[in-house]
Amino acid sequence: MDEDQPSKPAQAYSSIEIDDDKRPEEQVPTRNQPARTSQAAKPRRTNRTAIWALVLSLLGITSPIGLYLGYRSRSQIARTRELGEPFARVAIWIGWLYLAVIVLGLVTYFWIAGQGS
Repeated sequence: MDEDQPSKPAQAYSSIEIDDDKRPEEQVPTRNQPARTSQAAKPRRTNRTAIWALVLSLLGITSPIGLYLGYRSRSQIARTRELGEPFARVAIWIGWLYLAVIVLGLVTYFWIAGQGS
């Protein structure tokens, strides 16, 4: 090797030496520009179980069913990558809130009924 020429570091990923000036630029997508794929991107659909969970949790009397469906839809959404995580999360919160109100109401009712004897 010549002492005048700086040595290039060895490239671990390729055995072919390519000058950085001749290397093609890599196209990096921006936030507003989605990455191009070979297949057309399908729009993700909303998980229907999450919607039903929210509706049943809001009705009050069916909140335990909405609570169950909320947890079930969260696992489906994690598996299938569908939309609807906020619906499932709100359904779970509302379901637990209604259950807490029902339990508190029953405890209060039996406490008051026990005072009258």
